[in-house]
This record gives sequence, structure tokens and C-alpha cells, in this order.
Amino acid sequence: MINRFEPCDPAVHALATRLARKCTDIIRPLLRQEEVGECLREMYFAIRCEIEKKPGRESEV
Repeated sequence: MINRFEPCDPAVHALATRLARKCTDIIRPLLRQEEVGECLREMYFAIRCEIEKKPGRESEV
């Protein structure tokens, strides 16, 4: 599992941020305004984990 507070590669951060925004925008109509920030954080972390996952490792769901 990746440490949420550990810095990552700037390119990974930019990609994860962009994808998290796009994914959150899809479900934004279903969220209350106060849930949007939390959704962005969780989407970002899930995407970053997948990007940084070492090859050959199974999903840690």
C-alpha cells in the first residue's frame, strides 16, 4: 500500500489529478457539494495507487 503522505513523481501527480477530476466530474451530479472534495481525494489516491503499482502485483482491493 502506498503512503498517502509520501511525495510522488510530478508526472504521476499531474496524471492522477487530471484523471481524478475527470472521474469526479462524471459522478458530480450524484454528490452533495460537501462530498466533492472527499471524492476527488479518494479518486486521486486510487488512481495513483494503480499508476504506481509494481508490475506483476495483483490489485489490493
